[in-house]
Amino acid sequence: MRAIVVHAIVRGVGATPSARHRMTAGGLELCGFGEVRRWAIGACGHAEVGRLHAEGRGGEALVDRDLPWVAFGLGPAAQWRFATRWAITGSAAVIAPARRHTFS
Repeated sequence: MRAIVVHAIVRGVGATPSARHRMTAGGLELCGFGEVRRWAIGACGHAEVGRLHAEGRGGEALVDRDLPWVAFGLGPAAQWRFATRWAITGSAAVIAPARRHTFS
């Protein structure tokens, strides 16, 4: 089990840009592994909760500027043990938000 913290980079939306948004979330990740010698292959699943924030640019006013973020993720993981108590772990995940958000 691992605790995760995510802060997405501020990103501009539109050609001018007319808005920018960022997301901050935290969550828990659970992984299961099967071992073969120094390698462990498995899968991880996680859940995130946080806040999605949008800000208008150039006089644009936004409705629903702060929205809740809830998402779930699942993906493969691998671990290589190079010493008795040390290992390098890598994983990737596909994240799916529980609800689609629209700023207006």
